[in-house]
Parts: sequence; structure tokens; C-alpha cells
Amino acid sequence: MKGVVFTEFFDLVEESFSLEVADRIIQKSNLENDGAYTAVGIYDYCEMVSLVTHLGEETGLSVPDLLRTFGRHLFTRFHAGYPSFFKGVATAIEFLHKIENVIHVEVRKLYPDAELPTFEYEYVTPDEMHMVYRSAVPLPNLRMVSWKGASRILATSMTLPARIWMLIAVPRRGPSSRRRRNPCPMSTS
Repeated sequence: MKGVVFTEFFDLVEESFSLEVADRIIQKSNLENDGAYTAVGIYDYCEMVSLVTHLGEETGLSVPDLLRTFGRHLFTRFHAGYPSFFKGVATAIEFLHKIENVIHVEVRKLYPDAELPTFEYEYVTPDEMHMVYRSAVPLPNLRMVSWKGASRILATSMTLPARIWMLIAVPRRGPSSRRRRNPCPMSTS
């Protein structure tokens, strides 16, 4: 998992909770790097699982709720940091289609070693799309980016269709999934 995901996670924890909470979850997670992440580094996703699980314990919030909140945070940061990806896009369906065919192409140029999810699209009607999301990293609530939350941002600049159906986190065998013998369990509490 790219380090930028970790650095954004700690930004959210510090902004929403406190620096002290961030320090406690780092200590509880017993990380090899003591919580020192660089945006361009690559880290085991199990470290994120541990951090989110311990954040849930610290805050009393469920892991799925924390991941959805983090997904909204990431989307907000993406929207603010890369407005060019939203220019000329009139609908959420158009934006979703850009993820695989435009955004991920650009990400691969910058980070050739990034393990990106893949998206498959089926247009049922102009206002309905089925989308299959495949990823080697099993964090569906984070990767979903909670379209209900993202719609608050998107609604200001584009029309949202009546229905976007997503099948999320269909396992995909990627390079890192071959390296990991014992994938970390994901808490769902």
C-alpha cells in the first residue's frame, strides 16, 4: 500500500481525534517503522488494518465506519488536490469511468510499483451502471469511498445518476498477494 494512504490516515486521526490518539495507536500496533511513513514508500496493508483496528478500540467506533470516514477524507483530498480530473465531467458515471482509464494511467506513470484496484463497468441505462471493483487489498469500506459521502462533494459540480451498483472487493491476485503467506485478518466490529 502506498505511503500516501498512511500519511493521509494520520492527518485524519490528528484532525478528527488528536495527536495523542495517533501516538497510542502507533504504540499499540507495534509497527516495524514506529509509524514513520513517507508518501512515496510502500508498506504492508496489514499495518493499516492494525492501525484502524486500534483506532476503533480507542474511539469506540466500528472499523467499517472508520474506513468509510477515511474514504470520504481521501476523496475530499483527491478532489481538492486534483481538480483537473473533474473538469469537463458532467456525471458521476463519467467520473467513475475516468478512474480506470485516465486516473490510474497517470498514477502508474508516477508510481509504477503501485498496486491499484481495477474496475469493470457495465452500462445498464444512461442513469444506471454496474461496476465491479477488484483489489488485492481487502479494505472494501475504504476503497468504496462511500458514494453517499462523496456525493456531497460531487453534487456541487456534477449530476449524480439514480443508481450506481458496485460489487466491491472481489479478490484479485496481485504481486503482493503472492508475497503474503498469511494475510492479516480484518476486524469488522
